[in-house]
Amino acid sequence: MLQYLGRVLVSSAMGDTVPPRTPDRNLEGFFRGLGPWFIWLVLGVGVGFLPLALYVFFQDRTISTEPLLMLVPVMNGLFYAQVALLMIFLHDRPLAANPSRVIGAILRHGGSFLPTLLKVSVILGSGAAAFLLILPLRASHYWLYLLMALGCWGLAIWDSLVAMRILGLHGFHHRNSLN
Repeated sequence: MLQYLGRVLVSSAMGDTVPPRTPDRNLEGFFRGLGPWFIWLVLGVGVGFLPLALYVFFQDRTISTEPLLMLVPVMNGLFYAQVALLMIFLHDRPLAANPSRVIGAILRHGGSFLPTLLKVSVILGSGAAAFLLILPLRASHYWLYLLMALGCWGLAIWDSLVAMRILGLHGFHHRNSLN
């Protein structure tokens, strides 16, 4: 699934309107397709949410006690992680998303990435919210929970495809500022 999401992102960024082909089923293609995702976890999510983790660790506070104060580093982390995701997949180089290049791309983008960030966050958040809404059914109505969980997984897969398409289209329209 992650390989296909990467292909959706890249094909959208290239301006293709036709869905991409399915991933290769050999072991080499499998690891080559998952490599950018692991790099993104370290250089995108890890670096993007490092300020939030350090704040929570050194201030001895939790996210739940000050939700509005935590919104700023969370949004900054999402912003950084999404730009890093675009750069890793569009440049096809392992270290394309080093922090100096990502911050430079963010500064070149200005506020043009904010609507895309908000759309993608709402779309992915709706999938997470669906799982949270059905969780109370697990204890009392397990079979109904299983049925609804399958629907939530379908929603999560669809949401991730739509999010990658939106990010790819943003990359297509702003490809000069992502270099």
